[in-house]
Parts: sequence; structure tokens; C-alpha cells
Amino acid sequence: MTNKKGISPLIATVLIIGFTIVIAVLVITWINNLVTDETDNVACESDALSKCINNVVSYSAAHTTGTTNVKLTIDNSGADSVTIQSVFLAGGSIVETTGAQLTTIVPAYTIQDVVWQETTAGNAGLVDQVKAIIEVTGTHGSLECTESCGEGELVEVVKT
Repeated sequence: MTNKKGISPLIATVLIIGFTIVIAVLVITWINNLVTDETDNVACESDALSKCINNVVSYSAAHTTGTTNVKLTIDNSGADSVTIQSVFLAGGSIVETTGAQLTTIVPAYTIQDVVWQETTAGNAGLVDQVKAIIEVTGTHGSLECTESCGEGELVEVVKT
């Protein structure tokens, strides 16, 4: 008969309870961090979307006869800065989205900018409609996020 020794049932029970507590603490910490991060992201997005709703941005477009420029005038009469994310141009067979403009417009300010230049004067007047897609920056604590304010509204290009 060999004399085998193992750990006592009392020590085994204490070790199992200890491991269970450590694993439970790790899982609770992980879930808490996950929920906190998601809550912060949602709060930041909510702040940005409320700025989209509360901001008043209007714009108009004009094409001067004999030129190759379509000019977009954007008026930000809201309380928050907005950024032009992109500009969509349509007319005839043209459907084009310009590259990111990344022009920030502060509250109570108007910009006027050339958004598209036709290649030749013979093509002048092809752009019939323009829309600008803007984005705003939301904050929650130290977190910043940007949200696009919808799909933009098509406006007719005024021929002058």
C-alpha cells in the first residue's frame, strides 16, 4: 500500500471559491467597460444628432452664364459649427460627388465657394441641382464623434 497525499477537501473548496471570485470580477469588469464605452458612444452620437436637428443651415447654388463655375452659398445660422462633408452635383448626364471639402462653417457665418468647375465653356449650364452634405461634431465627456446630418437637400441651380 502506497501512501498518497493530496490536498484536503477544505483547501480544494477554498481554491475553487477563490478562482470563481477572480473570474467573476474579471467578467464584471469587462462587461462594465463594454457597457460604459457603448453608453459614451451613444451619448456622443446623440449630442451630434441633436446638433443636426437644432442647426439651421441653408444653401443656394448659382451658375453664371458664360462661366464654368457653379457657386454654392452656405449660410449657417445655427448655434454650432458644421463641416461640409461632400457636395453632390447633378444635371443632364452628370452625377458627381466632389471630394471631401472639409470646410468648417462657424455659427452665423456665410461662405461662398466654387464647388465644381466645368471643363469647357461649352459645357456650362449642365449642373441643374446641387446638395451639400454636412456633418457636426458631438461630444460626451472627453469623447468626440462626427455625424453626417442626413442626405442633404437638393436645390436648383439658379442660372444668371
